[in-house]
Amino acid sequence: MDKRYYFLTIFNRLDKKYSKSKKRLASENWDKPWKTLIVTIMSAQSRDETTIPIAEDLFKKCPSLESLAKANFKDVKKFLEV
Repeated sequence: MDKRYYFLTIFNRLDKKYSKSKKRLASENWDKPWKTLIVTIMSAQSRDETTIPIAEDLFKKCPSLESLAKANFKDVKKFLEV
C-alpha cells in the first residue's frame, strides 16, 4: 500500500472522529508565546485538563514574563505543586 494513501486514510478517519472535540489543548489560545511555551512544558508532566487551570492561575499571579522572572522561586514552585 502507498504510504501517502495509508497516512491520509488514517488522518481523515481521525479528523472525522476528533475534529469536533470541544476539549482545549494546553498549548492552545494563549495570548503570548512565552505562555504557550511554559504551558507546553508543564503539560508534558500532566494532563491538559490539569495543566490549563494551574497555568491560568499562575498567569493571573504573574501576568508578564518579567513578573514571573521576578517571582520568588519557592512561591512559584509551591503554586505549581498543587
